[in-house]
Amino acid sequence: MAPPNQAPGRLGKLVGLGSFQALGAEGKAEVEMALELNPVFEVIKRNLPEAAWVYYLSRNNLMNLYPWEPNSEVLPTNEIYETDGYQIATPARNPERKLAWSSAYVDYAGKGLMVTCARPVYLDDEFYG
Repeated sequence: MAPPNQAPGRLGKLVGLGSFQALGAEGKAEVEMALELNPVFEVIKRNLPEAAWVYYLSRNNLMNLYPWEPNSEVLPTNEIYETDGYQIATPARNPERKLAWSSAYVDYAGKGLMVTCARPVYLDDEFYG
Protein backbone atom coordinates (compact mmCIF):
# COMPACT_ATOMS: atom_id res chain seq x y z
CA MET A 1 0.00 0.00 0.00
CA ALA A 2 1.24 3.51 -0.81
CA PRO A 3 1.92 5.91 2.04
CA PRO A 4 -1.20 7.87 3.11
CA ASN A 5 -2.40 10.64 0.77
CA GLN A 6 0.11 9.74 -1.93
CA ALA A 7 -0.47 8.21 -5.34
CA PRO A 8 1.97 5.29 -5.77
CA GLY A 9 2.92 6.42 -9.28
CA ARG A 10 4.29 9.70 -7.96
CA LEU A 11 6.59 8.33 -5.27
CA GLY A 12 10.01 6.86 -4.96
CA LYS A 13 10.78 4.33 -2.28
CA LEU A 14 13.30 5.79 0.14
CA VAL A 15 15.29 3.05 1.84
CA GLY A 16 18.49 2.97 3.80
CA LEU A 17 20.57 1.32 6.44
CA GLY A 18 20.64 2.77 9.92
CA SER A 19 18.34 5.06 11.83
CA PHE A 20 16.92 8.34 10.55
CA GLN A 21 17.00 9.70 14.09
CA ALA A 22 20.75 9.03 14.24
CA LEU A 23 21.45 11.16 11.15
CA GLY A 24 23.05 14.53 11.61
CA ALA A 25 21.97 17.69 9.81
CA GLU A 26 23.96 16.76 6.69
CA GLY A 27 22.37 13.29 6.49
CA LYS A 28 18.87 14.68 6.94
CA ALA A 29 19.54 17.28 4.22
CA GLU A 30 20.58 14.45 1.88
CA VAL A 31 17.35 12.57 2.65
CA GLU A 32 15.36 15.71 1.79
CA MET A 33 17.33 16.13 -1.45
CA ALA A 34 16.69 12.49 -2.39
CA LEU A 35 12.95 12.94 -1.82
CA GLU A 36 12.93 16.12 -3.89
CA LEU A 37 14.14 14.06 -6.86
CA ASN A 38 10.78 12.27 -7.17
CA PRO A 39 9.22 14.78 -9.63
CA VAL A 40 12.37 14.57 -11.78
CA PHE A 41 12.28 10.77 -11.61
CA GLU A 42 8.60 10.82 -12.62
CA VAL A 43 9.41 12.85 -15.75
CA ILE A 44 12.34 10.58 -16.65
CA LYS A 45 10.21 7.45 -16.25
CA ARG A 46 7.37 8.98 -18.28
CA ASN A 47 9.79 9.81 -21.10
CA LEU A 48 11.61 6.46 -20.87
CA PRO A 49 8.81 4.01 -20.04
CA GLU A 50 11.04 1.03 -20.84
CA ALA A 51 13.37 1.98 -17.95
CA ALA A 52 12.84 -0.41 -15.06
CA TRP A 53 14.03 1.99 -12.36
CA VAL A 54 15.19 5.54 -11.86
CA TYR A 55 17.12 5.96 -8.63
CA TYR A 56 19.56 7.86 -6.48
CA LEU A 57 22.13 5.69 -4.68
CA SER A 58 24.07 7.57 -2.01
CA ARG A 59 27.52 6.70 -0.71
CA ASN A 60 25.79 6.93 2.70
CA ASN A 61 23.68 3.74 2.41
CA LEU A 62 20.60 5.58 1.17
CA MET A 63 18.56 4.88 -1.94
CA ASN A 64 15.49 6.51 -3.48
CA LEU A 65 14.07 4.04 -5.96
CA TYR A 66 11.40 5.14 -8.45
CA PRO A 67 8.68 4.06 -9.01
CA TRP A 68 7.56 3.06 -5.54
CA GLU A 69 6.54 -0.58 -5.41
CA PRO A 70 5.02 -2.16 -2.31
CA ASN A 71 6.96 -5.42 -2.59
CA SER A 72 10.32 -4.00 -3.59
CA GLU A 73 12.94 -5.28 -1.16
CA VAL A 74 15.90 -3.41 -2.59
CA LEU A 75 18.29 -2.09 0.04
CA PRO A 76 21.70 -0.52 -0.43
CA THR A 77 24.19 -3.29 0.39
CA ASN A 78 27.95 -3.52 0.24
CA GLU A 79 27.57 -5.55 -2.96
CA ILE A 80 25.64 -2.83 -4.81
CA TYR A 81 28.48 -0.36 -4.22
CA GLU A 82 30.90 -2.75 -5.93
CA THR A 83 28.80 -3.04 -9.09
CA ASP A 84 29.78 -1.38 -12.34
CA GLY A 85 26.52 0.59 -12.19
CA TYR A 86 27.72 2.44 -9.07
CA GLN A 87 31.45 2.44 -9.72
CA ILE A 88 31.10 4.22 -13.09
CA ALA A 89 29.94 7.33 -11.21
CA THR A 90 32.72 7.41 -8.60
CA PRO A 91 35.58 9.92 -8.71
CA ALA A 92 38.08 7.08 -9.23
CA ARG A 93 36.35 5.86 -12.40
CA ASN A 94 34.74 9.10 -13.54
CA PRO A 95 36.86 12.12 -12.52
CA GLU A 96 35.27 14.19 -15.31
CA ARG A 97 31.82 13.67 -13.68
CA LYS A 98 30.26 12.70 -17.02
CA LEU A 99 27.22 10.61 -17.82
CA ALA A 100 28.34 6.97 -18.00
CA TRP A 101 26.90 3.58 -19.02
CA SER A 102 27.55 0.31 -17.21
CA SER A 103 28.06 -3.12 -18.66
CA ALA A 104 24.95 -5.32 -18.87
CA TYR A 105 23.98 -7.15 -15.66
CA VAL A 106 21.06 -9.03 -14.13
CA ASP A 107 19.01 -6.71 -11.90
CA TYR A 108 19.13 -7.53 -8.19
CA ALA A 109 15.41 -6.80 -7.84
CA GLY A 110 14.42 -9.37 -10.44
CA LYS A 111 13.70 -7.05 -13.38
CA GLY A 112 16.00 -8.99 -15.71
CA LEU A 113 18.94 -7.95 -17.86
CA MET A 114 19.70 -4.23 -17.84
CA VAL A 115 22.32 -1.49 -17.95
CA THR A 116 22.73 1.58 -15.75
CA CYS A 117 23.08 5.10 -17.04
CA ALA A 118 24.73 7.01 -14.20
CA ARG A 119 25.30 10.68 -13.52
CA PRO A 120 27.53 11.46 -10.52
CA VAL A 121 26.06 13.66 -7.78
CA TYR A 122 28.33 16.16 -6.06
CA LEU A 123 27.85 18.85 -3.46
CA ASP A 124 30.56 21.39 -4.11
CA ASP A 125 33.51 19.04 -4.79
CA GLU A 126 32.34 16.19 -2.58
CA PHE A 127 30.99 13.02 -4.24
CA TYR A 128 27.66 11.85 -2.79
CA GLY A 129 26.42 9.13 -5.13
